[in-house]
Amino acid sequence: MIRPAAALIALSLASPALGYDECDDLWFARNLVFDRAGYCFASPLGRAVFDNTGCTGTGVALSPDAARLVAYVRAREAALGCAVDTTRTAPDLDRLDLLFAQEVVTAPGEDASGCLGWTGAPLDVLAGPRTDAPVLARVAPGDDIATGTVYFPDHPGWAHISVFRADRFHAMGWVRDVDWSLCAGSAG
Repeated sequence: MIRPAAALIALSLASPALGYDECDDLWFARNLVFDRAGYCFASPLGRAVFDNTGCTGTGVALSPDAARLVAYVRAREAALGCAVDTTRTAPDLDRLDLLFAQEVVTAPGEDASGCLGWTGAPLDVLAGPRTDAPVLARVAPGDDIATGTVYFPDHPGWAHISVFRADRFHAMGWVRDVDWSLCAGSAG
């Protein structure tokens, strides 16, 4: 059975017109790259989210893949006209724990697609694209799955997903060897 509400939720991951503010997620992804490189934040929002523990300065070096992700995010922020208020002290993100748990920094992509009504066996959702990564959650039969994140480098055989249960956000992370034909329906 295809649930229209689930389709809208899954597609809202990439659609500001459906009530999702992608700018905060883009700001977080860009700054998580810098945080992991040792950047020391000066803005109230940067200090509140990343707390500067273990930071080394503001002139940090990024790997080529991290630099590519930052360039992608900056271009996407410019295209959307993002202007995140960094004077506030809390982000407008309700899943910071899951975002921090991701071993590979991901950013919202321009295209999203969804599996409406997973019919396969339960799938472990992992913190990273490796079989021994910590399990963050599990996709259960009936859950909806959305894809549409950007990350560098590519991880063949892996997909970064968001999971919705009963039309509500449930989890995010990495899954391997998903047979997308095991969906009751699709969106996107």
